[in-house]
Amino acid sequence: MYKRSCWRLVQLEGRLYASLEGPVLLDLAANKEVDLRGLAKELGWYFPHGPPHVTDMASFGDALVAAVEVGHMLTGPSLEELKPLRFKHVQHNLLPAGGLLLVATTGGFTTPAIWPTSA
Repeated sequence: MYKRSCWRLVQLEGRLYASLEGPVLLDLAANKEVDLRGLAKELGWYFPHGPPHVTDMASFGDALVAAVEVGHMLTGPSLEELKPLRFKHVQHNLLPAGGLLLVATTGGFTTPAIWPTSA
């Protein structure tokens, strides 16, 4: 088992993902780690109680989406290809509902208006 802080475990399409401090994402089935610490530093992600982290992940259409607490939403066709969108907020949870992706934030809930053209 991993002995680093884990923020979230998510099962999507038969795969299990872990969000570790850093932010680092782990695909447990493939034993692959995606280290986003460089991106977090480059984009200025900041969490006041420790390292930035991914709070939730979801499948939306044919994309994988990751919510970052005090950072940019990430999307891509796979874990290794996640790229930031312009949507930056304190994101907590994601919920695909019909044709919408709802995002729970500290200011309420919203849907990213920039989806998906700014990936």
